[in-house]
Amino acid sequence: MAVNVNNIESGVQLFSRVNNRNERLIHLNEKFFGDENLLNMNVEIVSDYSTDRNRLLVDFIIRSILPTTLNKNWKNCGLIFINTNFQIGVFQIIKTMDQHLKDMNVKNRKQIIEESLQNLILLNCFNWTQLEVTIYSLEEKIKKRPNICTLILDDITAFYWIKKQEQDMLSAFMHSQKVFSLISGIIKSLNLLFVFGRTENNESNQDKRLSQSIDFQIIISKKNDTAFEAIVRSYKSDQINTVSFSNILFKTVFH
Repeated sequence: MAVNVNNIESGVQLFSRVNNRNERLIHLNEKFFGDENLLNMNVEIVSDYSTDRNRLLVDFIIRSILPTTLNKNWKNCGLIFINTNFQIGVFQIIKTMDQHLKDMNVKNRKQIIEESLQNLILLNCFNWTQLEVTIYSLEEKIKKRPNICTLILDDITAFYWIKKQEQDMLSAFMHSQKVFSLISGIIKSLNLLFVFGRTENNESNQDKRLSQSIDFQIIISKKNDTAFEAIVRSYKSDQINTVSFSNILFKTVFH
């Protein structure tokens, strides 16, 4: 079989392309991360089954895809969202963006939302096989879209009970470690921010870092129907910060 050498990417070309991803991913959420450059970092968001972290994930999504020209905390970058629990849909993302733009008195909201949605790749996974295939296809998808800076997985513990049938001694924590290892091994050279949710009811595992490669851990707890508290730990600086936030209409507001 003939190989077209013009389609072969050199190591220098790959390095140049992946390091061109928004160059610096800073000010995404200063309450959580200060002025850290988040490219090539891993962030885990931990909660128990009774605490809804989806609004926080949506906030990460809209901050990534909305235009920086309107807000320095918006990054206008490509984002892949792997959806396993189907608690987050396009309608919710649109309504959240629209509410932010309304509050800023932006007139051409429809156009901005349509343009921002072009930055979003939504991958639905209904079972473990689909998730596994999706993970293995990530590198190719990212190479085709050089503007992608962020990868979000809604729940790294997804399909744990399916895998436990194959391996009875498998714990949810061990399953999550294996999925993280698989994903991080594929994207480690692509200079992305990887954010994932982890469902953990075992209190002893809630504040345990899933991997030494985790840079930030955010543990969220519910105060009431609309108010939440996040304990944010930076493993790079070994600092712990507490952040309160509320869900108001479709927006997540940080205090």
